[in-house]
Amino acid sequence: MDLANGVLGNGAMVRGFGNPEGFQYNYNNNLPMYLNNSNTWTNLNDSMAFVSSNASTQAGIIGYLSTLGLPLPPAQLGPLVGIIYSGIAPSITNAVVDFNVFNNEYSAALMGGMDKSTAYTTAFVKSKIDPAKIVDKESVKSTVTQTVEGGYKGLLGDKVSLGIDVYYSRINNFISPLSSASYTVTYDFTNPALAQKIASNITSLGFINPGYPAAINGLFDAKTSGGNGNGTAVDEIIGLYLTQKGNNVSSPLGTVAPKNGFSGRDIILTYLNLGTVDVAGADVSVSYMATKTITVDGAFSIVNKDRIPLQDAAQGYVGLNAPKYKSSLAVSHSFGLNKGKSENFTWSANWRWYDAFPANSAIYIGTVNAANLVDLSLTWRPLTSFKNTFITLSMNNVLDNKHQFFPGTPYMGRVTWLKLSHTFGRK
Repeated sequence: MDLANGVLGNGAMVRGFGNPEGFQYNYNNNLPMYLNNSNTWTNLNDSMAFVSSNASTQAGIIGYLSTLGLPLPPAQLGPLVGIIYSGIAPSITNAVVDFNVFNNEYSAALMGGMDKSTAYTTAFVKSKIDPAKIVDKESVKSTVTQTVEGGYKGLLGDKVSLGIDVYYSRINNFISPLSSASYTVTYDFTNPALAQKIASNITSLGFINPGYPAAINGLFDAKTSGGNGNGTAVDEIIGLYLTQKGNNVSSPLGTVAPKNGFSGRDIILTYLNLGTVDVAGADVSVSYMATKTITVDGAFSIVNKDRIPLQDAAQGYVGLNAPKYKSSLAVSHSFGLNKGKSENFTWSANWRWYDAFPANSAIYIGTVNAANLVDLSLTWRPLTSFKNTFITLSMNNVLDNKHQFFPGTPYMGRVTWLKLSHTFGRK
């Protein structure tokens, strides 16, 4: 398998890739190395200086300072910017991010109502990983599933039908959803050490001119300049650098990539064995024929887990992609409009409920919310020469409860349709 899933800002491609041979990494001082944007192997704690080695970024920041009205001639703005960003080591600016986790957390945050800036920061924090935990990955092995199942189905008296089913499954070499085999290296704008260093650098400007620290904080932090008015320019300066540089998860410094030789700095998503999984559950169904024309049906299902904790899985678990609990209750009634004739109309009402559950399939990760759904239908069967013809009017989700069946799918509301069906046969 080798499926393209988009291109990042630095030209790296996101690829779904098979795993027949495993993945191995280059290491230096027990940390994986990464391929920078020039396709050169680089140590995680080695990189260009934060600003001074990038002329275009520095020029952009100097230009922005000029628009703020800092009372300095242009020739002095360059050294001033150099001081603000000086001494910032790669060890506090470089972060390793699981792009797959970031992408899903960002999407989930947006769907949860967060603004883009807050969603971005939330996803970034949740997707950061300790690079020391990146280890070589074995090739994927076949999954073996063993299931024991038992059940009963029969009549209780003349009117009740009962079905019970219980099962237990053990899954060895459980295969993950698409998981990361490559990791994004980007600037860590959330590191407290970065904020502390920039704050210290701003304070040091007081040795040049006692008024500079207050002027810098005031100009950057002013809401008229796009600041947030929190009394310090540190967060605005970090954000300005990221804006000028364009550095974020979608435009990274490089990729912690396998050294197998087939991926370069592309982001590889693949399948991994995660261990052994045990799942047990039960299903119960009941049908009650109240009269010859009225039937009541009910069902209930339970499974002992909707998420499966596994050490090497993204976020520490994989989803069963199904709820732990779900149930339904339906009533149907057949009747005729004329006495003495067979029933040729049937109406039914059905209530469905399922609990919330975590879902994880490929790039679609999130929570499916619980839902209560009510369905109605009316079927007409002519009693003339078209006895095998049915006309059905159905309305699902009568109460128009907007819901998703799975992350990434559209929200569904009320759905109504009219169906004509005919069964052909011969005497």
